[in-house]
Amino acid sequence: IARGSRSYCSTVKIIVSSMYCCRWNHLGDINGSLIFTGINKGKATMHWMSKARWDFIISIGDDWTDEDIYEVLPEWAYSIKVGFGPTKARFNLPSYREVRKLLKDMIEIKS
Repeated sequence: IARGSRSYCSTVKIIVSSMYCCRWNHLGDINGSLIFTGINKGKATMHWMSKARWDFIISIGDDWTDEDIYEVLPEWAYSIKVGFGPTKARFNLPSYREVRKLLKDMIEIKS
Protein backbone atom coordinates (compact mmCIF):
# COMPACT_ATOMS: atom_id res chain seq x y z
CA ILE A 1 0.00 0.00 0.00
CA ALA A 2 1.50 3.33 -1.05
CA ARG A 3 2.15 5.76 1.79
CA GLY A 4 -0.35 8.63 1.62
CA SER A 5 -2.89 6.65 -0.39
CA ARG A 6 -6.49 6.30 0.84
CA SER A 7 -6.07 2.60 1.66
CA TYR A 8 -2.84 3.35 3.54
CA CYS A 9 -4.60 6.03 5.59
CA SER A 10 -7.55 3.70 6.26
CA THR A 11 -5.18 0.95 7.39
CA VAL A 12 -3.36 3.34 9.71
CA LYS A 13 -6.72 4.53 11.13
CA ILE A 14 -7.77 0.96 11.90
CA ILE A 15 -4.45 0.17 13.60
CA VAL A 16 -4.40 3.40 15.61
CA SER A 17 -8.08 3.11 16.56
CA SER A 18 -7.56 -0.39 17.90
CA MET A 19 -4.58 0.70 20.02
CA TYR A 20 -5.89 4.04 21.21
CA CYS A 21 -9.12 5.77 22.04
CA CYS A 22 -9.30 8.61 19.54
CA ARG A 23 -11.68 10.67 17.46
CA TRP A 24 -11.27 11.40 13.76
CA ASN A 25 -12.50 14.63 12.19
CA HIS A 26 -14.15 14.89 8.77
CA LEU A 27 -10.76 15.33 7.09
CA GLY A 28 -9.49 12.06 8.52
CA ASP A 29 -7.20 13.73 11.02
CA ILE A 30 -7.07 12.82 14.69
CA ASN A 31 -9.10 15.22 16.77
CA GLY A 32 -8.01 15.42 20.41
CA SER A 33 -5.68 13.17 22.34
CA LEU A 34 -4.37 9.70 21.70
CA ILE A 35 -4.97 7.63 24.80
CA PHE A 36 -3.95 4.02 25.36
CA THR A 37 -6.99 1.78 25.63
CA GLY A 38 -7.23 0.43 29.19
CA ILE A 39 -5.06 3.21 30.63
CA ASN A 40 -6.55 6.50 31.72
CA LYS A 41 -5.88 9.39 34.05
CA GLY A 42 -7.93 7.71 36.78
CA LYS A 43 -5.70 4.63 36.77
CA ALA A 44 -2.60 6.81 36.79
CA THR A 45 -4.05 8.80 39.71
CA MET A 46 -4.73 5.61 41.67
CA HIS A 47 -1.14 4.53 41.04
CA TRP A 48 0.30 7.79 42.41
CA MET A 49 -2.12 7.94 45.34
CA SER A 50 -0.98 4.46 46.40
CA LYS A 51 2.66 5.59 46.61
CA ALA A 52 2.26 7.82 49.69
CA ARG A 53 -0.13 9.14 52.27
CA TRP A 54 -1.35 12.49 50.96
CA ASP A 55 -2.51 15.30 53.23
CA PHE A 56 -3.94 17.37 50.40
CA ILE A 57 -5.08 16.51 46.89
CA ILE A 58 -6.44 18.93 44.31
CA SER A 59 -7.26 18.06 40.71
CA ILE A 60 -8.13 20.77 38.22
CA GLY A 61 -9.07 19.96 34.64
CA ASP A 62 -11.07 21.12 31.66
CA ASP A 63 -11.24 17.97 29.56
CA TRP A 64 -13.47 14.89 29.46
CA THR A 65 -10.43 12.75 30.24
CA ASP A 66 -10.16 14.45 33.64
CA GLU A 67 -13.46 12.85 34.67
CA ASP A 68 -11.56 9.59 35.25
CA ILE A 69 -9.50 11.38 37.90
CA TYR A 70 -12.51 12.87 39.67
CA GLU A 71 -14.08 9.43 39.82
CA VAL A 72 -11.22 7.86 41.81
CA LEU A 73 -10.29 10.69 44.17
CA PRO A 74 -11.08 10.27 47.85
CA GLU A 75 -14.12 12.22 49.09
CA TRP A 76 -11.94 14.70 50.96
CA ALA A 77 -9.94 15.65 47.83
CA TYR A 78 -10.71 18.80 45.90
CA SER A 79 -11.78 18.25 42.31
CA ILE A 80 -12.47 21.23 40.09
CA LYS A 81 -13.78 21.26 36.55
CA VAL A 82 -12.91 24.34 34.54
CA GLY A 83 -15.99 25.22 32.52
CA PHE A 84 -19.50 23.99 32.93
CA GLY A 85 -21.39 20.90 31.97
CA PRO A 86 -21.88 17.48 33.48
CA THR A 87 -18.98 16.47 35.71
CA LYS A 88 -17.95 14.21 38.57
CA ALA A 89 -15.88 17.06 40.03
CA ARG A 90 -17.05 18.56 43.33
CA PHE A 91 -16.55 22.16 42.17
CA ASN A 92 -16.60 24.27 39.00
CA LEU A 93 -14.70 27.35 37.96
CA PRO A 94 -15.78 29.18 34.81
CA SER A 95 -12.33 29.76 33.26
CA TYR A 96 -8.58 29.46 33.63
CA ARG A 97 -8.52 33.01 35.02
CA GLU A 98 -10.40 31.87 38.11
CA VAL A 99 -8.05 28.88 38.42
CA ARG A 100 -5.07 31.23 38.45
CA LYS A 101 -6.75 33.41 41.06
CA LEU A 102 -7.55 30.37 43.23
CA LEU A 103 -3.95 29.11 43.07
CA LYS A 104 -2.58 32.58 43.84
CA ASP A 105 -4.93 32.87 46.83
CA MET A 106 -3.85 29.43 48.05
CA ILE A 107 -0.19 30.45 47.91
CA GLU A 108 -0.92 33.66 49.82
CA ILE A 109 -2.84 31.79 52.52
CA LYS A 110 0.01 29.25 52.86
CA SER A 111 2.63 32.03 53.27
